[in-house]
Amino acid sequence: MTADLLPLLLAAGADAAPAAGHAADAGHQSSATTVLLLACYTALAGLGLGMVLCLWRLVRGPSLPDRVLAADLLALHVVAIVVVLTIYLHDTVFFEAALAVGILGFVSTVGFAQYIHATAGQPHHPHGNAADPDHVRPVGHAPQQAAPGAPA
Repeated sequence: MTADLLPLLLAAGADAAPAAGHAADAGHQSSATTVLLLACYTALAGLGLGMVLCLWRLVRGPSLPDRVLAADLLALHVVAIVVVLTIYLHDTVFFEAALAVGILGFVSTVGFAQYIHATAGQPHHPHGNAADPDHVRPVGHAPQQAAPGAPA
């Protein structure tokens, strides 16, 4: 499906005026080119905003699983930006880079998930019992001690 769609998108970005039988004028763009450029600019702006929000969640947390999901989504945004730039530049050479970033993002997410699973429930782990969402606490916060004389 994607292999069939890419040539169509690249062809839409090419100047359609000569194919329609009109004289090619270097100063004028076809409406298809204008729409494609507008779509690329809008997509890049939206993806840029999404990356900023992912970076905020990656830094802010509050928990390790939130940070892992933010890193995975950040890798997905990078892949999307590479694809949009490929369409904008009318060149398919960057698809290998998008594939590599996607694979690295997937492998890192699986690795972090295994780390979370392996350390869940260990008392020295900063996230406490990560398998139980009621026991997840933010990084850097000490576990709350029961008040003296309070029931356990």
